Amino acid sequence: MTHLKILFPALVLIFLSVASMAQQSRQAESFNVKEHSITVHEAYQLIMQNTESDDFIILDVRTVDEYAKSHIKNSTNFDFYNEDFLMFLDRLERGYTYLIYCRSGKRSLNTLKIMHEMGFENTFNMLGGISEWIKHEYPLTKSSVDPSQIN
Repeated sequence: MTHLKILFPALVLIFLSVASMAQQSRQAESFNVKEHSITVHEAYQLIMQNTESDDFIILDVRTVDEYAKSHIKNSTNFDFYNEDFLMFLDRLERGYTYLIYCRSGKRSLNTLKIMHEMGFENTFNMLGGISEWIKHEYPLTKSSVDPSQIN
């Protein structure tokens, strides 16, 4: 009987852990990266539709140096490789709409997946990154801040 008193709570914890992992797996399977990845043309339209919106954020996940050279106007920069990146994401509003981009699309895709796991729903990865944006001659701006003065 004593063994049963010890074993039962352990079995309940194991069951709950397995059920939780199964739920997370179903959520991950239901997340369709393709539905949240948009072309630069669609990204430009999204930006134009949201120019007056306070709950629309363009998130540039490139390095500070990359951002300083050129970036999409009104974008917010936070380096994907920064050790505080997850804390930065965690402080963002879950209900806002985010357009995420990097140089080629890999860091932004990873950011998209992380944000989904953190509970963000209105997130979009710009396919091809700023390289594709430049190829299609969409407007860019340069930072007025010297990257060596940051941090």
